[in-house]
Amino acid sequence: MEIMPSCHHVQHYLNGVKILEFNRGDKVYTEAVALSKFNKAVPAFGSPEKGHILLQEHGAEVSFKNIKIKAL
Repeated sequence: MEIMPSCHHVQHYLNGVKILEFNRGDKVYTEAVALSKFNKAVPAFGSPEKGHILLQEHGAEVSFKNIKIKAL
């Protein structure tokens, strides 16, 4: 995921393919955050500039392997 601080534009790539693009703070983004199941469970969900990464699951056993985060 790439966040450019000056404009809050985010692009998310998976295996080299862009799968998501949005602007943090715009109307579509804030409406999506308000509808999220994490909105009430995670304080300030969707608004911090820095913080922890949220890995989600959907009620079944899940494993995460080889997660790498690099600064761009």
